[in-house]
Amino acid sequence: MSAVILCPTYYHMDSRLVDIIRERFSSEMLVTNVIQSESELTDISGADILISTVPLNEIHDIASIQVQPFLSEANIQTIRRRLDERNTEKKRIQFALNLKKIFKKEVFEYGDGLASKTEMIQYMADRLSSVERTQPCVTMPRARSQVQSCAFISLRH
Repeated sequence: MSAVILCPTYYHMDSRLVDIIRERFSSEMLVTNVIQSESELTDISGADILISTVPLNEIHDIASIQVQPFLSEANIQTIRRRLDERNTEKKRIQFALNLKKIFKKEVFEYGDGLASKTEMIQYMADRLSSVERTQPCVTMPRARSQVQSCAFISLRH
């Protein structure tokens, strides 16, 4: 997880804030940029979260948290909670992308014209082979169907 910190530089508060954040979140978050004004956010891309000590004047396409210049325990818990939310969201997005790779519409269909399990297995193997998902071999599915015949009941009805 990458973070941008927005903190004005008076009295070196920005460096102290960065040090505390790096110390407390070293394994969960990488501070990639420290900026002093909101106008510098246009130059930042790819960051996952913005931690700011000042109120933001605009809405940005990045998750943001406003904290005190001297992090309180409540601020640390808020950052941790937001990191957990972002990690969960990233995993959900990656999971959805992986599902889309696996479950292509071209390999699903409904048909009533197959009379036996053998015909159904052969048809499914041929179909998957035609969209380059498997090699044209049906020995293993046929052997499995002897054990799991109930899987084909819902396909035939």
